Amino acid sequence: MCFQKDVDAIKWKVHFKSSRDKVFKMLITDDGRAKFWAESAVETDGHVDFIFPNGTQWRGKILERIENSVFSVKYIGDSKVTFFWKLMTMEQISR
Repeated sequence: MCFQKDVDAIKWKVHFKSSRDKVFKMLITDDGRAKFWAESAVETDGHVDFIFPNGTQWRGKILERIENSVFSVKYIGDSKVTFFWKLMTMEQISR
């Protein structure tokens, strides 16, 4: 059973009260990523070195970074994680 048009992607729509700038900083800074994504997620030479609570480690190449717009990184199992921002009106959000 497929619940999304693209069977090779999982897409989530998330709404934040925080500003775009604040959310973007959580993704692009070592300290920000460590607060919600992994125990440690240090960027070195265009890669993020993730260390997860169970000790698993992963080095993911940063694929795209556009200030306050897109952050994409190669992830576990050769997958790709992409965060992108789309401004929405309050009417669109309340649907």
